[in-house]
Amino acid sequence: GTPIGSGGAGQVYLADHVETGVVGALKVSHAKLGAAARHWFRREAALAARLRHPYIVPLLDSGEFEERSFLVYEHAPGPTAAEVADQLDLEGIISVGRHLLEALRYAHDAGVVHCDITPSNVILTPGTKGRETRLIDFGLASARDERRDLQVTSSVSGTPGYISPE
Repeated sequence: GTPIGSGGAGQVYLADHVETGVVGALKVSHAKLGAAARHWFRREAALAARLRHPYIVPLLDSGEFEERSFLVYEHAPGPTAAEVADQLDLEGIISVGRHLLEALRYAHDAGVVHCDITPSNVILTPGTKGRETRLIDFGLASARDERRDLQVTSSVSGTPGYISPE
């Protein structure tokens, strides 16, 4: 497939399903990450599988192949909010905000906290009424009902500049 993105956990490729012809975004873990990556990919798959909302890109499949984990999401064509932020007018900004808030409310009601809301994780796809917002990348997500370890740790997950202060 054609590379369309990358991050700390792996690469994302545009890929066609051999049997169905469905185009998807295939997220594959970096080989060097090993067991830790498999754990995080399984966690992302379990949380993303809970979500079916028009403004959240759905997970289609997940698994492991040759000791590397993979996730298959529906492909959401379009630029990220980071790529077009300076081109959005007030109406467009309000629309993106409204869609994003609806998606986050739905995810929270389903017990999923995204934990990495950034302009790069928001895709603006062509829609029937202009651009539609599609939230991606649940790689740092957590279950809302998880018990948190109350010990202070030196590890913080998120994108610098977008991590909430709490």
